[in-house]
Amino acid sequence: MEKQAENNMKRIHSLIIGGTRGIGRSLVKELSADNHMVSVVGRRAPSGLDQQLENTVFFTVDLIETETVNATLSEILRNHGRLNNLIFFQRFRDDGDNWQGEINISLTATKNVIEYLADHFTETSENSITIVNSLASHFIADEQPLSYHVAKAGLYQMVRYYAVTFGEKGIRVNSVSPGTVLKDETKDFYMVVKNILDLEEPEIVDIEMADPRKMGECIKFTINEDLDDVRFKFDEFQKKDLMDKVFFPLTE
Repeated sequence: MEKQAENNMKRIHSLIIGGTRGIGRSLVKELSADNHMVSVVGRRAPSGLDQQLENTVFFTVDLIETETVNATLSEILRNHGRLNNLIFFQRFRDDGDNWQGEINISLTATKNVIEYLADHFTETSENSITIVNSLASHFIADEQPLSYHVAKAGLYQMVRYYAVTFGEKGIRVNSVSPGTVLKDETKDFYMVVKNILDLEEPEIVDIEMADPRKMGECIKFTINEDLDDVRFKFDEFQKKDLMDKVFFPLTE
């Protein structure tokens, strides 16, 4: 057990908040395959198959419960060492325009985790924080409530703030903002109910949904220690091979 713990300390340690569904789940699998020590914190328990991933541990915690979250983060640091990468995927998933819930999960929980862990990254300049955001931080998505748009706009500004203030700590801070993602959990729905997305309309027939694995590659790009300065913008994504044809049009 002690030797295993020592080996874990030597691996790149990536902590993922909200990594049991969609893009987060896909990235957990990729980082596990890359021999990272992967710690995953989320409200949902992982699937049986995910629990068998190498070098990966899961903690089921409600992010609203700050004391429990902090105790969990302390346990992760104690057992697996300082962080190299911190990646946020969590979303408020209750129905309706729950203003406080969206603010608590998207903004307050992200802020609390970042500030609790700020002094617990490795003592190198090869550390990173990545926040997965949404195009709704800049545009209007008709299917989402006001609270969602405000929270995503707040995350965008949070990334800019921490990018400036954490630079001297050797921590890069970036965000990735995908469009509609074809997640494993919703693939059957979108494939069967095609009329919801109007896939037969000529003007958008060539537009594809983002694949979680492609998004995972983009996020891995932001945690690459060889990069001094990575900034993703909506209009730049479409110029990269990784993100060709992945965005549905939103209303400006």
